[in-house]
Amino acid sequence: GTFKYSAVVKVLQQKNNTISIYPNPATTHIQLGVASNKKVLVQIFDMQGKQVLTLNSSNQLLFKIDITTLAKGNFLVQVNDGEVVYTGSFIKQ
Repeated sequence: GTFKYSAVVKVLQQKNNTISIYPNPATTHIQLGVASNKKVLVQIFDMQGKQVLTLNSSNQLLFKIDITTLAKGNFLVQVNDGEVVYTGSFIKQ
């Protein structure tokens, strides 16, 4: 068969769509740094995709999250500011 290429209209790669998480690995809390000063929704997921923690934060670039209730293991973090979804991960020991 034949195929045809279409023109690339626009490719947008955003930088800084990550979050800083420390300490990593962590035992009792994590510090979460976000490159956004808007109101954000923070969601933490286990490796099975189950949402295990949710919190709302307003106009903070850095905040502390208590993780003592989480089981040991790897976790994914999503921070949504309404325009950009920031992603990261950490290990709970």
